[in-house]
Amino acid sequence: MHTRTSTDSWIEDEVDLQRYTRAFRRHWKLLVTGMLVGSIAGLTFALRRPVLYEAVTTMLVDQTNSPAAISTSRALLENYTLASETINETSLNRSPYNVTPQGFVDDLLQIEEVRGTNLVKVKVRLQDPGRAAQVSKLLARKAVELNRRIATAGSNGVREQLKVHLDEASARLKETEQQLLAYQSEAQVEVLKTDTDALLNQREDLLKLIIEIEGEKARLAAAEQEIQKQEPVLAVRRSVGSEEALRRAARPTTAGLADPELLDLSNPVANPVY
Repeated sequence: MHTRTSTDSWIEDEVDLQRYTRAFRRHWKLLVTGMLVGSIAGLTFALRRPVLYEAVTTMLVDQTNSPAAISTSRALLENYTLASETINETSLNRSPYNVTPQGFVDDLLQIEEVRGTNLVKVKVRLQDPGRAAQVSKLLARKAVELNRRIATAGSNGVREQLKVHLDEASARLKETEQQLLAYQSEAQVEVLKTDTDALLNQREDLLKLIIEIEGEKARLAAAEQEIQKQEPVLAVRRSVGSEEALRRAARPTTAGLADPELLDLSNPVANPVY
């Protein structure tokens, strides 16, 4: 029993190639005839097929407000409505073209995104190069206009929504202002009531104060009457020997003995009661 190895398989492949070579040598005329027939058929088909020219229009897409702007642009360019308007305006719907919107989008139109950039290429293939360029530019222009209309409509919608919110906020503001005025009026009434209560309480205190003042006045009048009954100074006689001045005054002078009646023996003292 012989086990096949990778070397045997490689040798077997070489042998098979030689067998193919021998077969080719035996039937080379038939193979060459087939190749010639195929080449002639392909060349005939290529010559009979019309030549198509490709026109390219490059669009710059702004992705500042919308990261999906390129996908949106592709959807707009492949819109059947725009395709119908474009082929009608460029007479592609007539003979000899007879292009339909679906056929235009599927067969004649190609949208290519330039990787890593904001560029989109609009490619249109037609037999007439001038018309292909016209169709490509017209389709790109219509897509831009449609995108602008959509953006304007969206802005108007947002503006209307903001206006609704603004009106609601204004209404709430007016209502809040009215509530504030009502609260201030009510608070002012409460302040007046508080002030009135304070005045009434002060009036009660004032009556007490008036009564106390009148009592003090009565006590003052009684004190004045008592003072009028008292003498301011009390006369107290002093002894002659108690004061040195009186003793000197009592000494006899050259004219004779002193007169005791001429001596002032009084000692006035302030009345403490007064």
